Amino acid sequence: MITGRPPGQQDFLTEGKVVRRFRRPDVAGTLACPHCGKTFHEHGWIDALEDGHVVCPGDWIIGIDNGEYLPAKPALFYALLDELSEGGG
Repeated sequence: MITGRPPGQQDFLTEGKVVRRFRRPDVAGTLACPHCGKTFHEHGWIDALEDGHVVCPGDWIIGIDNGEYLPAKPALFYALLDELSEGGG
């Protein structure tokens, strides 16, 4: 079978180490996200010390010093990247 992946790399049928599938019993997966308009079935979830974070399609994941990960909208991510590139971080 040709998958287009390097030898030894598996299909991504499982959840990631940081971002998991968004599945919550209190939120229907067919509901539209208020941030991006896509259904929650298309979203991810990052566990956090207190609850967690919804990850919209297209979000970047930022690791912070305490080992926690946060989703960031592309505009915020690029603004932070520009600031760090200019020596502001």
